[in-house]
Amino acid sequence: MDCRQHRRFKPSRLLIATAALAFLALFPAKLLVAQDNLYESARELEVRLETTPVHPKVHERWSLTVLVNHPYPEEVDVGFPPPPESLVLEQILTSSAFIEGARWTKVEYRLTPLASGTVPLQPLTVHVLGQEVLSPALTIDFQDGATDVGSPFFRWLQPIPPFHSGERGEITLELSGWDTGQKQPSGIFRGRAPVNAIIRELPIVPAPGAHGTYRYPLTFIPLDKNDVTLAAFSFVFEGIPLTVPEITIPVLPARMKELSPAAQIQLDTNRMQPVVENTSLPHPFPESTAQKVFPPLQGIYNGIIETSRALWEENHTAEALAFVRKHERDSLAGPLFVPLRLELEQSLNLHASYNEPWQPLGISLAACITVGIIIAVTALVMRTVRKRFLHQASLRGFRTGSPRNLAVLIPFVALLLILAVVGFALSRRVSQGSDIAVLKETEAYRLPDSLSTVQTYFSNGQAVTVLVREQSWYYAKASDGRAGWIPKRSVLEY
Repeated sequence: MDCRQHRRFKPSRLLIATAALAFLALFPAKLLVAQDNLYESARELEVRLETTPVHPKVHERWSLTVLVNHPYPEEVDVGFPPPPESLVLEQILTSSAFIEGARWTKVEYRLTPLASGTVPLQPLTVHVLGQEVLSPALTIDFQDGATDVGSPFFRWLQPIPPFHSGERGEITLELSGWDTGQKQPSGIFRGRAPVNAIIRELPIVPAPGAHGTYRYPLTFIPLDKNDVTLAAFSFVFEGIPLTVPEITIPVLPARMKELSPAAQIQLDTNRMQPVVENTSLPHPFPESTAQKVFPPLQGIYNGIIETSRALWEENHTAEALAFVRKHERDSLAGPLFVPLRLELEQSLNLHASYNEPWQPLGISLAACITVGIIIAVTALVMRTVRKRFLHQASLRGFRTGSPRNLAVLIPFVALLLILAVVGFALSRRVSQGSDIAVLKETEAYRLPDSLSTVQTYFSNGQAVTVLVREQSWYYAKASDGRAGWIPKRSVLEY
């Protein structure tokens, strides 16, 4: 039979089939993700509480762990009620745990009891994708076992306030459980001052209203803007082993000094003189931003440059950097904005930074390359199948049910399944989005509370990775390791 009498496979059909396969590889997987989220949201929410240790003691760490049967910690929000004054909230840790073969969200609250007795804890409120559930109320009995004479220990009084570089402050170390008939250890910090701070011990004083408790006040002067860490150390005093725990003291940049009266008079005199207004900014917008790009993208590129320039010249430097970063990630001309962004960050003395993953039209570069390879391989396979079918038709006609034809179609179906799996993985990765954000000038706290200890300081325009979102607080980390809880109002997401 002449193969010319059969219907040939036209090139246009090959293109349509290839486009359909690409559609199957990327977009139907998003429906699976949506169904998966609907399943998670429809499942009944379960909350479990665990405490460690079972019989807690005063001045020893006690942990309250909240377990929620939801696999994604970023979608779980736990409202922790304010603890009583006898409990100090030291740290909050969020992670995942596998329970009975399923992935749960684990939120651990680490606290330190300061007094013995029975302490009631109010129920915690857990929010997950519109669902809300209350945990059971707890009543904890803290035993007075850690303050017995014969088991003395040191601890730092909290909270530790932030210090400005070059300014004098005071921190206090407390010794509890000490025998009042013995002499207290002194001079314990001699030779232990860090290189970036000055420390001087003040006279030891008894703690008011606490038997066997003494306080060691220390004057502290940071020498630069970096946080100061006093490392833990141990020693033996009159046969009693003692350990001073580690502490990190947050340091803020030095304050601007006030002008002397003579300098202030000179400044006022200069202000009265007619001068030509200088509208230049301390950090002018880079002039070397004009680049030639692919003609269809030239208008988009120029518009982005002009908008970022306008924000920068209005002194909205953080907003300008966030705008440039957004288009570095999302625009088809994204890589062309990298030099501009680096120059803007350098003008603000921002050395810790991240590069934006290029995801034009919401699809990562890796996904584009992978889909391109898939399309090329699929086209090659379909061309081979077409030639084989035409060859069989020229010999004895085409029979869809013959074993030979099935042997050709089975690998083709397997390829479709592989495309679906790869597309699902790529779609899931793209759907997570970028966690990079730009900060306005802000302080970073140890806990999501403005009354807690300040851990570090972030300058205007600093790029960070947002690790945890908790209502009006974000836990963010810079590429140089600085991290802390930041008010949501100081975070620019894009």
